[in-house]
Amino acid sequence: MKRKLLDIAKQLSERELEQLMQLKRDGGKKLQELRKERRKVAAELARIDRRIAQFGGEPEAETGKPVGAKAPSAAKKRGRPKKAEAKPRGRRKGPRRGKGLTEGVMKVLEAAAEPLRASDIVDALPGAGFKVEDVKEARKRVSIVLASKKDRIENVGRGLYKLA
Repeated sequence: MKRKLLDIAKQLSERELEQLMQLKRDGGKKLQELRKERRKVAAELARIDRRIAQFGGEPEAETGKPVGAKAPSAAKKRGRPKKAEAKPRGRRKGPRRGKGLTEGVMKVLEAAAEPLRASDIVDALPGAGFKVEDVKEARKRVSIVLASKKDRIENVGRGLYKLA
């Protein structure tokens, strides 16, 4: 390799060789200038990222996407798919859509002149403003309410209830 370079150098005139050496020196200076300019631009970018963060945004990576954003994968992932998140069990948190069942049962019993059975209470719930979709399920839930609210609801006979 050195021999080829020497052969090429011999073929070049002294003037051409001087021009090549000057180009190499200038290229080094140019490289230093470019690095210096890059540092300035990086400092400016950091300043802009801090301003973005002040407004609650996320600074962007050099790709133009927010930092931490995942790049779309080109290949399909292998293995089993992840299970869907299980729905939380128990009472739904947050505001109710309508009136509570206990309130509806209390309202029906308050309006009744005589003791009522659970099925009679279920039949009267729509009149009290309570929506009944499944009568069988509603009867079960009303029975649970009647049994659990012994302080406010009195059992006067087999399956008959009135307000205490």
